[in-house]
Amino acid sequence: MLSSTFSKFAHVEVGIGGGAPRTIDVQSMPNILLSVQAGGILTVNGTPSIQSAIATALSAAAATGKARILVRPSADARAEDIIRAIEQSQATRLGPVILVR
Repeated sequence: MLSSTFSKFAHVEVGIGGGAPRTIDVQSMPNILLSVQAGGILTVNGTPSIQSAIATALSAAAATGKARILVRPSADARAEDIIRAIEQSQATRLGPVILVR
């Protein structure tokens, strides 16, 4: 008998926007908006980017080396593209990654 699995299960930790208000020092940690749209189209603060260059675009947008990354998916964005964007955002270690709508 042979048994196999074709799915790889993993988890991604993200913050959800709209929680309890916090005191935020905007000058020390700016927000970067990463939009995920249908077809895997990504924009970083309104500038189009490709999936493989997200880490570079996010790092360039973080002038101080630290930033909150706000991931905003469109209603028709694929879950796979959203998760990939979140994973790449976390890999930059710029700061917290927050999913917003």
